[in-house]
Amino acid sequence: MGVSIRARAGEYCRTFTLCEPARRDSRLAGLACREHGTWQVDVLALGKARAPGSYRMAGSELPKAVLQALEDKIVGEPRDAAGEAAAREQRWQP
Repeated sequence: MGVSIRARAGEYCRTFTLCEPARRDSRLAGLACREHGTWQVDVLALGKARAPGSYRMAGSELPKAVLQALEDKIVGEPRDAAGEAAAREQRWQP
């Protein structure tokens, strides 16, 4: 999982990446939002895999399409660890 945000419409959204062991040169990344009690994938894009153990800034590995969707939805700042824990305790209900 990547970062968790509160979207303009009030729902929670999270970025994520999926690595396929057979294809080490690429991976999928996306943005999913909690709607009507379930997670719905809003955007999914193919991105480049990073070298194992390499330094990266938060969100830097996300494809442009995912970063744009995140920018279009976000209100305020991404959730910190305490904010994410509180959202989980509330079952991601605003």
